[in-house]
Amino acid sequence: MTQEIEFVKCNPTQNMTILVKTEHSPNEYPQIASKMMSYDSVNAEQVGFIQKSTHTEAAAKLLMAGGEFCGNACMALAANMADEKGLSHSETLEVALEVSGADHLVTCQVNRRGNQYNCQVTMPIPHKIEQRMIQFDGEEMDMIIIRYAGFIHIVIEVEQFNKKNRKKAKALAKLLGLTLGANLIAILLYIPKMDEMAPLIYVPHLDSMIWERGCGSGTASVGAYLAWRNKGSITADIKQPGGIIHVDAHYRNEKIVSLKIEGLVGIAARGKAFIEMERVPVAEVDKMYAIEKFHHELREFSEKFNDLAMKYDKSIHRFSELETVIGEYSSFVTSKSNKEIWEQLVQLDLSDWKELVMDVRKKSAICVAIMEKYRAWKLMDGEAGIADYFRNIEACIEKEFGSSQVTSDSKVILVGSGSYPMTPLFIAQRTGAEVVGIDIDDEAIILGQKVVDILGADLPIRLVKTPLEHLAFTREATHIIFSSTVPNKYDLLDQLHAYTNEQVVVAMRYGNQLKSLFNYPMEEVDGRKWSVADHILRPDDVFDIALYKKTQRAKTL
Repeated sequence: MTQEIEFVKCNPTQNMTILVKTEHSPNEYPQIASKMMSYDSVNAEQVGFIQKSTHTEAAAKLLMAGGEFCGNACMALAANMADEKGLSHSETLEVALEVSGADHLVTCQVNRRGNQYNCQVTMPIPHKIEQRMIQFDGEEMDMIIIRYAGFIHIVIEVEQFNKKNRKKAKALAKLLGLTLGANLIAILLYIPKMDEMAPLIYVPHLDSMIWERGCGSGTASVGAYLAWRNKGSITADIKQPGGIIHVDAHYRNEKIVSLKIEGLVGIAARGKAFIEMERVPVAEVDKMYAIEKFHHELREFSEKFNDLAMKYDKSIHRFSELETVIGEYSSFVTSKSNKEIWEQLVQLDLSDWKELVMDVRKKSAICVAIMEKYRAWKLMDGEAGIADYFRNIEACIEKEFGSSQVTSDSKVILVGSGSYPMTPLFIAQRTGAEVVGIDIDDEAIILGQKVVDILGADLPIRLVKTPLEHLAFTREATHIIFSSTVPNKYDLLDQLHAYTNEQVVVAMRYGNQLKSLFNYPMEEVDGRKWSVADHILRPDDVFDIALYKKTQRAKTL
């Protein structure tokens, strides 16, 4: 089947980049990219796909064929936008882009220089930089590992770009591609005295390995390495086969705080390509596409949560945006089809995948806390709308204790009550039980109390910051509930054994497997202290519940 594909071919430092403008299914990206990169087609080193962004501040969305991040492709897209706009020599265009493999929006600034465009890009900051000495191919190899979200760069200092060093770089890239589970592996051979780099880029998903003539992301990593090594800000012109890319790395308080690259981009061609698409077995395509889509969507959620958390300013300006994202995420973690994909990914046991899971879990918990604050403020403004996430939570409360029901004589504690204490209000209103909510966030306690004053001023509810072990009410409690987003809840449960009565029932909200993306999972307990009395599993709810009671010791006759 022949597909007609509209494209623009750009030249950022001879790192020839194709940007596909027509819309295609993501499962077709690898095949389209492979064919368009070939000598008998458009011929380039990499392919990116332009999409409309759902992010309110992004001008466009750029997805690389292998899900990787690419600085030169960002420059290419920004230059293309400037060219289509007809940017004059006196104008400057600044755009924000949503880009695969990046935690945040990428800002690009463009000026025209003759028939080319000078582009400056704000690059992602490395998550971690470390020096390692490894045994490889029978020799010790000193390398600098630079980790980002979803991709890894390796800087290796050499004296020359000889055949031996290039051969080792290719073997190392293949090995790391098999073991690390990253979207992209870059081996950056670097000659310090010349400020010269030879970048090898390997995209495992496409099985594409190219010695690029210019690499913007690699340039940024070399700059980050130099700033990290020197413990200070640097500026450098990094020579590459295709030309020079400038890098600025700012270092402050023992870390890199900003990273920018700058280079020239030319528009080499515009047109249409005609690609003969090969038929792939439907089951294989579906599986490949589903896993790729799942992984991509999860990274997008991580980026959105991070962006919304960073922009929290104690106002409700981003309420609707956060409400939408949390609602979509709730559906994502309760999806039956996603559960099957999750099980396939877990079997791969990839370290970077595990890091992404922990990262998105932490960020989503922060955003839920912010969302509760938004909801509290809207209530105080006279608006009492309820998001899908909160509707789901409130449906769970009714099923909380199974057969160990709360009555008017019960004394209940909620650990992690938040800014909108739904559980205390629901329990106190339905049963008349006395409820104490505990939270470590001062602002949550203040807002939570205002919510209680509005919705349940006469109800027996208290909100405190007092630790469980210092709260006299703990010894009287008949029921204790742990919020699913409390990270140390099992440590607290272990400590609680000494401070509670023998009949206490503990409801531990948790999420295993797919639900662990939104909740801290269930953990093993000390069987001498606690025993599982019941499991309340609800496939359609965002968390499940484990009920614990104190382990009863056998009586000696």
